[in-house]
Amino acid sequence: MAPWSRETGPLGKAQKEGDLLKKRVDQVVKEAAKLAVNKKVADKDSKLDQMYKNCIEAKALVQKQHDIIEKLKEDEEPNKMKDFDKKKIAELNRMNLMKTQLTETMAKLLPGTDEAENLKRLYPEESDGKGKVESDSKKDHGSKDKEGNDDDEDEESEDDEEETDEEDEEEDESTMDRKTVSQVQTKKDEDDDEDEEEDEAEEDNKKDVAVLQEKKKVEADDDE
Repeated sequence: MAPWSRETGPLGKAQKEGDLLKKRVDQVVKEAAKLAVNKKVADKDSKLDQMYKNCIEAKALVQKQHDIIEKLKEDEEPNKMKDFDKKKIAELNRMNLMKTQLTETMAKLLPGTDEAENLKRLYPEESDGKGKVESDSKKDHGSKDKEGNDDDEDEESEDDEEETDEEDEEEDESTMDRKTVSQVQTKKDEDDDEDEEEDEAEEDNKKDVAVLQEKKKVEADDDE
């Protein structure tokens, strides 16, 4: 165990985690080395694949720890740590060494193969999952586009209905105006007719009065 593993700050915790990872990696490497040279083991291909997966998982943990250590800063330590940068570099180098050990072990388990291809073969569900996610994403995007188009169509339909309503209102107002004008004109004509009738009646009265006066005058002359 590293002599500075008693540190309580972020780097000290990372060192302790590194010690645990070192034990796991050493165990995986040891078991893989035995399996690689064992010619009598039953179902060896299946066991080689499983051991290869163990190496992949251990390597992923080491890489994650490497990334954590890389982001550590001295001013984040609760207590002043002597030779912080030196200890940080040493821990990063330890993670790199573990990754190298695992990579070499994987090459011995399945010699002449490509790590990326083995990942696809041993973890097909992850590859399919990624494709499924992309497919679902496109599907959702298409669905949203369709919903957007439907909303646009609904808005256009509402606009058309509003325009139609406005046109109907204008037409109704125009009709009402025509009716009002017609009613006013009709009333005016009726008033004119009444005025003409009154004038005619007054004229007739004047004629009757004139006739009556003429008649009285004639009678008066006869009496004389």
